[in-house]
Amino acid sequence: ACALLGQVVATDQTDLAFRALRSWMQESAANRRWTDIAEWLAVLNAAGVEVAAEILGTPVAAAQAKRRAVHAYREVISRRLDLLSLSALTPGLGDVRVDDLLKDWQVRLESESSPVNLVRVARRNTRFVLTGLPGLGKSEALRQLAAYLASDAEAPVPILIDLKESLSVVHAGEAITLDSLLRQAANTVAGIDPVVTTAALREVVFSGNAVVIVDGLDEARSRRGHVAGQLARIVQDLPQATGFILSTRPSALDAAHQLGLPTVDLESPKSLDRSLP
Repeated sequence: ACALLGQVVATDQTDLAFRALRSWMQESAANRRWTDIAEWLAVLNAAGVEVAAEILGTPVAAAQAKRRAVHAYREVISRRLDLLSLSALTPGLGDVRVDDLLKDWQVRLESESSPVNLVRVARRNTRFVLTGLPGLGKSEALRQLAAYLASDAEAPVPILIDLKESLSVVHAGEAITLDSLLRQAANTVAGIDPVVTTAALREVVFSGNAVVIVDGLDEARSRRGHVAGQLARIVQDLPQATGFILSTRPSALDAAHQLGLPTVDLESPKSLDRSLP
């Protein structure tokens, strides 16, 4: 067993890895519980064992490579938490920190008599269209929601997509697919092969542990109906447990209806000036 472990952990850690796995497997057997590679990796990492990460290596090494890629992706997305970009107001301005920034965004649902916090809605209903007039902060609200989810290891992985960057595919006569969106997201992670990150994100999407967040259907302008149809096909192929959030201005809401998702209206933030200089 130690010899086999030597293929995925350092030689000087094989004994530690063996003891950790043996103890955990004995406990699992006593509880008559099945185990899998993801659980093995969690046990080894918790024991301080460094596991080889190689997408073309053993199943354990490949799983570790994808695990690291998802962790790195979460880190990239979570860096935006509580950082408000002012560049849209005046070019050259940077970011300003606003504590608990996400709580300032409220949405209105038909079923509610008063506005509800965006996080609460996203937790309760992971599939909807977010709409609102220009200047209300739809893009920033989604970036903050993604950062919030990414910072919580127990939350679904947010796959954050700026649709404007995907339109080059449409202009080239190609279709927007789930894989093209995942490749776009994977390219935000430096130092890891995008092929590995794409495979890792695809795995979490089809495990149901993800929320695909697509910002800016209205950016498609005259092709909004065509693009919405492609997004609708993506949604149809997703596992039921996987979330999907699309934002748009009211001008493209007619096209967004193709997705068959409920619509929530973003309210104007009431107190974003509370922590601004």
